[in-house]
Amino acid sequence: MDTPSSSSSAQPPRAGASVCHLSTNHSPFDTRIFYKECGSLDRAGYDVVFVVPHEREEVRDGVRIIPLERSAGRLSRMLLLPFKVLRQALGTRAQVYHFHDPELLPVGLILKVMGKRVIYDVHEDYPKAIHARYWIPGPVRGIVAAVFGAFEAFVSRRMSAVICANPINRERFQKMGIDAYCVQNFPIADEFADLMPREGGGLEERTVCYVGGIGESRGVFEMIEAAERADVKLLLAGTFYSSAERQRAMAMPGWQNVEELGYLDRQGVARTLSRSVAGLVLLRPTMAYLEAYAIKMFEYMSVGLPVIISNIPIWREIVEAHDCGVWVDPSDIDEAAEAIRRMVDNPGEARRMGENGRRAVGKNYAWEKEARVLVEVYKSIL
Repeated sequence: MDTPSSSSSAQPPRAGASVCHLSTNHSPFDTRIFYKECGSLDRAGYDVVFVVPHEREEVRDGVRIIPLERSAGRLSRMLLLPFKVLRQALGTRAQVYHFHDPELLPVGLILKVMGKRVIYDVHEDYPKAIHARYWIPGPVRGIVAAVFGAFEAFVSRRMSAVICANPINRERFQKMGIDAYCVQNFPIADEFADLMPREGGGLEERTVCYVGGIGESRGVFEMIEAAERADVKLLLAGTFYSSAERQRAMAMPGWQNVEELGYLDRQGVARTLSRSVAGLVLLRPTMAYLEAYAIKMFEYMSVGLPVIISNIPIWREIVEAHDCGVWVDPSDIDEAAEAIRRMVDNPGEARRMGENGRRAVGKNYAWEKEARVLVEVYKSIL
């Protein structure tokens, strides 16, 4: 859930180096890009611009947002919007350009050919993710993934730096002979400290939560059915990926146990977490998720919520190492419901696991350490 915190008027540029972040497929207040990366660079003394689909130009928390028109559809976003991004990017005359979407690889290449310093920020393993893209015909997904992977490698070798959001993706680039950096998408340790008094922690309401994008691959149907069987309320914060998935969810008997909250700002997320006994991350074990951390898991942990997660090996290692939750087979509704009942019916155990998770984030999984790596990357290419 990615939204602004507070607004500010236009500010004069500072004397620091100027950097320009580019995205066609993210919210202007995306947590990783805006709050973590742009915010950290602003605090490090850089003049930060973010070119992204938005309604207006503004300066927010020290970051100047240059708006793009929102595209009418996926094809327009992938084929036409990158050219608008390039025009706006060149207009900023930045010293470093930092892009976040695979459809911007041609833009990054053009900027590099023009002699600019360019960073490619790889949020996931895109060649593997292509295999799960329902809008690409199944028989050609393998071909599309191979062609994209070759082009991604070609462009990445010419970048000033490649940043990966997890170590497994970094290893993928290193195997190609590309010395990528790893800047993991861990939570800002104290982000919610002043926003969420734990008023009962959801025990009175018998409430658990899920915060993030909502869809079949994210386990929404399993979460709804598990909440019904456990006889608890499910706080569902986020937007559905499609109207068809939302209609299907609303038709389920378990929908009566759901409180649909929609898209929330960070204060809204804090209120949701404060109402919950535990946080759910029951994503299906698709290729896109098997080798990536679930960032929402760390956000739940950061505020002292125990987590109920899918039995994906790299997630299980975290939960077992710190005793901060339980893992289940996301396709086993009875097992998921039993895990939810365990947390709701045993508040002492839930609090103990939640506190274990909070300490683990502060010590091992906080953004502040990653921010130092990010700033060093910038120093190395300037």
